Amino acid sequence: MNVSVSPDDISFADRLVNKYNFVSRSELIRHIFRVLRHKPQVLADVPPVPFISAPKGQSIREIIADFRKTGKYSQAFLKSLEAGLKTSDYFKP
Repeated sequence: MNVSVSPDDISFADRLVNKYNFVSRSELIRHIFRVLRHKPQVLADVPPVPFISAPKGQSIREIIADFRKTGKYSQAFLKSLEAGLKTSDYFKP
């Protein structure tokens, strides 16, 4: 299984690995899956991503503005979303 994440997410994972003495990032991810298997309601506390299919437009700025307008998402989430969208092949010219 391969997962693409932003550099900020990698740094965050590395901090968690160090803080909680995981052997590796992979062990951290396995632990997260175990937590979710044991307490799936944790996901209910996180706002869902409002689109399942690709967005209609290809403007990252417009997509972020739409998310911001809802008032449901933190600045940290919006920043992470923008970083992720910038790495997506969908938005490459």
